[in-house]
Amino acid sequence: MSKTLGSFTANSVKPHKFPFMSYSAIVGIALLISTALFSTVSAEESLVPESEAFRAGLKVQWKSQVSVGGPHKMIDWCLQIDENTSTTYFVMEAGNVREVVSNRQLNDRGEAFGLEGAREEIDFRKELLEMRMKLRGIEDVEIKVSSYTLPKSTIYTLSDDGLVTAIDADSGEFLWEQMIGDMTLKVVGLGAGNEHVAVVVGSKVYCLSAAEGRTLWSKETVYVPSSSPAVSDSNILVPLGNGRLQSFLIEDKGYGSNAFFANGYATARPLVIGQRVAWTTDNGQLNLAIPETSKAVSFRLKANASMASAPTGLGAMIYAASVDGFVYCVDQTKGRLVWEVTTGASITQSPVPIGKNLYVVSEADQLFKIDAMTGQFSDNWDTPVSGISKFLGATEESVFALDKQNSLLVIDIDSAELVSAVPVGKIDNVLTNYATDRIYVATEGGLIACVREASSENPVFHGREEMASQGSGTKGSGTKGSGTKGSGTKGSGTKGSGTKGSGTKANDDPFATQGGTDPFATGDGTDPFASDEEPSDNGGDDSPADDDDGNPFN
Repeated sequence: MSKTLGSFTANSVKPHKFPFMSYSAIVGIALLISTALFSTVSAEESLVPESEAFRAGLKVQWKSQVSVGGPHKMIDWCLQIDENTSTTYFVMEAGNVREVVSNRQLNDRGEAFGLEGAREEIDFRKELLEMRMKLRGIEDVEIKVSSYTLPKSTIYTLSDDGLVTAIDADSGEFLWEQMIGDMTLKVVGLGAGNEHVAVVVGSKVYCLSAAEGRTLWSKETVYVPSSSPAVSDSNILVPLGNGRLQSFLIEDKGYGSNAFFANGYATARPLVIGQRVAWTTDNGQLNLAIPETSKAVSFRLKANASMASAPTGLGAMIYAASVDGFVYCVDQTKGRLVWEVTTGASITQSPVPIGKNLYVVSEADQLFKIDAMTGQFSDNWDTPVSGISKFLGATEESVFALDKQNSLLVIDIDSAELVSAVPVGKIDNVLTNYATDRIYVATEGGLIACVREASSENPVFHGREEMASQGSGTKGSGTKGSGTKGSGTKGSGTKGSGTKGSGTKANDDPFATQGGTDPFATGDGTDPFASDEEPSDNGGDDSPADDDDGNPFN
């Protein structure tokens, strides 16, 4: 197995065995490095051609091949960013050679290198390369070693045979892989938190250590799971086919279990944002609950049609879309609908909040840019960009998307004009990433590529400034699931306006009193919407989101 970093193809980064190898084996490895120094090896598949990306101002940061063999496929993945923990990378560069070692990588004993271990490892690799260069009489190539530190970012992948793989999101280095569950049972999906990873196989949920992939415990669900799980600091949350969301307490090894009730079954991985969890159902509900403090759904939004994609969130706001073309913004801390807007065509992909904007792709192959705080269509984006199948990401200057011809488009973020188009290979999965400016795409066969703007050597973390501007103290970036495919006949987008909060300034809180206080807060600081009892529907559905009293959580 191999992986490509830029134009350099190196050995798979599973824990090295150098200290226990013979001299001849070490020389053999040195020969491989020496060969890579002066040659370029193409990737197994041309996922994103590096030459084409370069002409569009993009760079392929890395390519990695996950161990998916035979008839098996990669079926799920997610990105988890832990801003409370850092990763330090040590980089060795010489000619076409670029090797990265981090303090998170596991050594031959299955333990993390740590800072000193990672530094010693990169020094060892440098000495190894210097030895080979000396034997070859190479003197005109300088070997450089540098380091940098970022928040811990991990991509977790899952194949349909139960293989879980952890990859460093910035370097593409493999951290660990683990087979989970019974291969004769259906593999449902995975989710991740800062400390734990959850995998659902058949009707059993497995809790893994995020650091090394070790299985900590497993428990049976009370009903057939319907979608990928989510993980908070304290709970694993599994959507079930009977409309429940089963919550397992991690510290009790799953014995402390509770179920939240909703109408319809969950259609996608729930969203963990701060202390709350949000999930959508095929019955058109967006449900919110607080697993740590309550045993019931705290509040609920009822749309007029099914919600087929996962909710997304940033700061205090949660965004969801329905198949009748509506996009909803909810303030999760106050339990209020802030705005809703229609695109005029069905939506099956998650709305993506980046900066002050919300990006939405409809089944009419149109990309909309909406003001995330007011629900108004952005200036110069009154007419959506046509021919778009998937949204990939955005930076301060550009928007990236895939078109129906499978080209990667670079679109000016202000004018909505096409800047360039990059022909790409077969892309089966797009990772919904609104935490950083990195673009992650993959094939069913497990080939993953990370693409960035050429000028953005280190990732830009979107969530920090946006959370501050929205006045929320909640932590950003829970797990992010893979993007669903967008297809369908072309149609025209219909402009709409938010029924709640429309026209308010981006920095204004439409729910704040004149003194800036929270009108919904109680004297003791508790959540006035929380309830220890399951709310009753009184034999019917909740009222539509745009009913007369403006409160969709009745």
